[in-house]
Amino acid sequence: MKTAELEREYLDYYVAKADGLPIYAAGTDSWPGNAHVHRESFEHSVILISLMGISHGLFIEHSAKSVRYSPSVNWEYAGPIIEREHICIGYSEVHGWGADFQDDVPYRWHGKTPLIAAMRVFVASRFGDEVEDIPSC
Repeated sequence: MKTAELEREYLDYYVAKADGLPIYAAGTDSWPGNAHVHRESFEHSVILISLMGISHGLFIEHSAKSVRYSPSVNWEYAGPIIEREHICIGYSEVHGWGADFQDDVPYRWHGKTPLIAAMRVFVASRFGDEVEDIPSC
């Protein structure tokens, strides 16, 4: 799967993975159990994939509160990553939204929105131009 083509839940999944957040898929062999996930959420945030699969979204659980996790569309999650990683974002009529770690134009990573471009840069910085297919959930 090409990093430059990641969108929506698939991009969000790899952002969580790149950020080192534990990811659990309910109903799979790797599911540690509700009690474990609940306890762990008091120590740090965890990402949950619903029983219906990744196409139904990812959720972040922290202190036993679960909300949708979508850094590719939500500044609340993407903003701290952009700031911490010093990601530069810009726009051009030719390429649309672009992002990279340097303020060099043209930017190497692009997307329909500034957040998609920025999150692709972040994922690429950890995993490169291609990522493994997401394990079936």
